[in-house]
Amino acid sequence: MELPPAERAPVIREYVRFASSGRRHFPVQPGALLSEYEAIADRCPVFRIDPL
Repeated sequence: MELPPAERAPVIREYVRFASSGRRHFPVQPGALLSEYEAIADRCPVFRIDPL
């Protein structure tokens, strides 16, 4: 299920922090403020994966 933009920023921030190979896809740095991630969240789809 795709998360709404309002819930994406913390997930994107953690992804950028841990996945160095994925950082080039996001115009923010790992140490950026949450507000910087909120500014791009509407352009970055994030999906929740639930177990079956």
